[in-house]
Amino acid sequence: MKALGKSPKAFEYAQRSGGPLMLDFYPPSGQARALILFGYGGGFTKGNRDNKVHQPMVTRLRKSGFAVAIPDYRLKTGLNDVTEDEAVRAIRIARRVESQGWGMARNLFGVRLFTACQDLSDALGFCRSALRDWNVASPRVGMLGVSAGGLAGNTLCYPPEA
Repeated sequence: MKALGKSPKAFEYAQRSGGPLMLDFYPPSGQARALILFGYGGGFTKGNRDNKVHQPMVTRLRKSGFAVAIPDYRLKTGLNDVTEDEAVRAIRIARRVESQGWGMARNLFGVRLFTACQDLSDALGFCRSALRDWNVASPRVGMLGVSAGGLAGNTLCYPPEA
């Protein structure tokens, strides 16, 4: 297998009041078997798509024939960063999660989780619309994440009822 370049292709996938949200796309050397959307960790307060800690995982997935997309998502969001309807929905979700006994720190669910899910959902939509252009064979997109990124990705896949 030939060596893979390390530089990703950057794309703007959404606009928010704080500016554009970007994602890095890492293709394999040939046609991609499928795309993996990766949510990085950081407790919804830190982390970024450029973190070099992701590179070993990205390299391994690419060598296995997968494309990888790592989107930024909003960090440190609060009630002032969402509409009133979104805030009410986020609070309902947080109460439901808490009532089900998930045992998570409060800062990991609520508005921060809600906005991360919104952003990852928009990244997923952007990626799905680009699969053909990106030479990805499967229309399915896998979700992989670590810590807060894994929580947001899992919630995106199986959202609690509001």
